[in-house]
Amino acid sequence: MSQTPPSPSVAVDLRELLRIDIDAELRKLTVAQLQGPWQLPAELVRRAIRGGASDVRVDFGRGSVVVRDDGAPLVVDRFAELAAMLDTTAPAERRHRALLALEAAGGLALLALAGLGATHIEISARGQGKLRRLVWSARTARPELSEAADPTNTRGTEISVRSPDFDVARARTWLRDVTRFAPGTVRLDGQPINTGLKGYLASEKFSLGPRGEPVRLTGHVAVASHGEHARVWLLHGGVVATHLGMSSVPCFDAVVEIGGLIGHNTTAADLRAAINPFLGSLADLGVGLLLQLGKRLPEIEHAPTQTRVLVLLLQAVRTRRRMPELTQVRMLPCWTPVDPQTPRTRPARWLSLADLPQVDRKQSGPNQPVVLALYPEQDPEDFALPDAPVLRLDTAERSALTELFGLRFRAPPPRAEVGGRVRTAIRRSLRHAGQAVGRLLHLGPGAPLPESALTDDERELLTGLRAILRGGPGAPDTIHLCAGRAGPQIVGGTRGALLVGREHPDLRACLAAARRGPAWLYPASVALLGGHALPATAARVTWLRHWQD
Repeated sequence: MSQTPPSPSVAVDLRELLRIDIDAELRKLTVAQLQGPWQLPAELVRRAIRGGASDVRVDFGRGSVVVRDDGAPLVVDRFAELAAMLDTTAPAERRHRALLALEAAGGLALLALAGLGATHIEISARGQGKLRRLVWSARTARPELSEAADPTNTRGTEISVRSPDFDVARARTWLRDVTRFAPGTVRLDGQPINTGLKGYLASEKFSLGPRGEPVRLTGHVAVASHGEHARVWLLHGGVVATHLGMSSVPCFDAVVEIGGLIGHNTTAADLRAAINPFLGSLADLGVGLLLQLGKRLPEIEHAPTQTRVLVLLLQAVRTRRRMPELTQVRMLPCWTPVDPQTPRTRPARWLSLADLPQVDRKQSGPNQPVVLALYPEQDPEDFALPDAPVLRLDTAERSALTELFGLRFRAPPPRAEVGGRVRTAIRRSLRHAGQAVGRLLHLGPGAPLPESALTDDERELLTGLRAILRGGPGAPDTIHLCAGRAGPQIVGGTRGALLVGREHPDLRACLAAARRGPAWLYPASVALLGGHALPATAARVTWLRHWQD
C-alpha cells in the first residue's frame, strides 16, 4: 500500500502574527472600554487627577482638544512606552512589551491616544527642572522624543490631540457629566465644571475603613433638593465610572472614590460589587447628615426646603436607623399664639417625635389621641389656637405620621365660633342637631352631589378613592362629595359611605396630592378617614413601595 507523502510545512512569520495580535489587542483595550474618541478627554482628566493635579484645564478646538494639568509630570518610562506603541516601524516584540506595560500601569488614556485614530499628538511634561516632549504625526509614523532644561521650574503635563473623527459637542457633554464631582478644579474652556456638590442642600466628607487600617473609601454624602431615590456615584480616579441605586433608605446621594479599593482595569460590574459591603455604612452616613439638617430646621427660612427636609427625616424614621437620635430632633413646625390680646400668630415652636402623644396600637377607637394640625396653606389667624401647639403639616406628612405612630389629626375650631359662650353653645347645639338629623337620613354633612356637578379632577379623585377603600379595615364602601366645607364623616355604619364637603381643606389637599400620582391616593384616603378606618392593604403596599423606592 502506498503512503501519501507528508505535506511540506508552511512557514509562519511569528513577527507578523505578533504584530497583528498587537493591533487587535490595542483595539480591544480602547474601543471596548471607550465608546469613541469623544470619551478621551475625560480619560486624560482622570490621568491628571491620579497624578495629583489640583487644577486641570480642558480646551476644545475644531477636531482637537488640549488638556493641561499641574500634577506630577508624565514620567520618562511612560514617554518611552507610548513612543514605542505609536511607532509602527518598531519591532513587534517591543510594541507588545509597551502595550503590556501601559496596561499594567492603568494607562488607558495613553493607550487610547494610540488606538482611537488620532492624526497628531503632542505631549509636554515639566518637572524637576526638565522639559520632555513627544510629537507624533500620522504622516511620519515615528514619534520624536526630546528633553531640555526647563527654566520655569514648574510641573505639569500638557497633552494635545487632533483627530478627524473627534465629536467636540459630544465630548463636552460627556466631560461635564463624568467630572461633576472631581476633586480640585476642572475647567472647560476656562469655566469650572466640577461643581456637582454645590447644588445640594448639604454635603459632608467621609472616610471609611477598618479601625487601625488605611482608609479604603473616601467621598461625600449629600442631600438633594429634589428626587425620590438614593444614589451612589462611584468615582475611579476622580471621574464618575458608574452609579447604582439604593432601596429602603431615605433619599440622599453618596459620591464615593473607589480607586483605593479596586484596581485600574475593572468593569462597572466590578465596581458595584466592590461597594456592596459598604452600602449599610453609607446609609448610616446619609441619615447622619439628615440629622444635622434637622437640627437646623428652625433656621431654614425657605418653606419648600423645610418641607423637603421633614419628608426625608420621616423617610429615615421608616428605616429605623439611628432612631433614638431621630426621635429627639425638633422637626415638626407648630403654630402658637404670640399675644392673647391680638390675633397675630407665628410658627414659634418645633416639636420632636418624642413630644407627640403615644398611641396604644393594641386598641383603636375614639379614645386614641387626636392631634391639632393645620395645613400650610391655612391661615392660623382664622382659627382659635389653644395654648398647646398646633402642628403645621401637609397631607403627605400627616399620612406618614399616621402610618408610623397611628395619630389622627383635626383642625382647631374657627375663630368665629368662639365669640361668646351663649353664641358658641347655640351653634354647638344646632350643629349637633343637624348632625343627628343627617345621621338619621344617612346624609351626613349634606346631600351627595351628582357626578355631573363635579369637576374632572373631583371625579377622578373619587374613582381612585373608591377603588382603594373597598376591603379596607372598617372602611366604607364608597365616598361622595357634598356642597360646602363640612368635614369627613362616615354614615350608614361600617359599610356605609364617607361624605365630605368639596370645599373642606382636607379634600382640597387630597386633590393636590392625587395630581402627584396614583400612589398618593393612599395618604389622601388616610387623611380623610382620620384614623377611624384604613384603606385596602394593596393600596398601602403601593404607597410604601413608592415611598421607599
